[in-house]
Amino acid sequence: MNSRSKRLMWTFAVLSIAQCSFAADRSENFPLRVSIKNQHASKSTSGSSCPLADGERRSTGAGNLFQNGEARGFRFAYVCPEKLPVSSGYQTYAARWKKPELILTLLIPMEGKENKFWTCDLNVQLKSFAYGRDMSSVSPQKMKAWMQKHDYDPEHGKDVPENLNTARKHAGDSHE
Repeated sequence: MNSRSKRLMWTFAVLSIAQCSFAADRSENFPLRVSIKNQHASKSTSGSSCPLADGERRSTGAGNLFQNGEARGFRFAYVCPEKLPVSSGYQTYAARWKKPELILTLLIPMEGKENKFWTCDLNVQLKSFAYGRDMSSVSPQKMKAWMQKHDYDPEHGKDVPENLNTARKHAGDSHE
């Protein structure tokens, strides 16, 4: 990401600072699924025109949004008291649009507390591709074909892809 894009992401984050709250909300109110691929967090306010409240974290990163049976990559920025966990393997988190195509609210399970969640708003920039396993760009058509081939549909509870040993033998399946 070039410096102009980084400045744009931070400006976007500062202008519409993400909110984080603790919720007893139910995941059925969050129909989308999000995979957090990576993030770069900071607690420092040095050089920032917008100081963070005590304990808040500023972060940027990338992920995939699963909506209507398709995956789409996005870059994000947020300010929140908790650091978002990066998805492990094919793990996804429940989400919903707060402002369509601009702000996603994620529902994150609280560690060690059953049916307790916290939410965090991500300011997003949607991409025309999905992120592959190695952060490569994968076309939505190729990703959808892979999802169908492996019966992977996190929006509908199919959270673990099937027949991965076969897929790993094919060089074209770099998005695993």
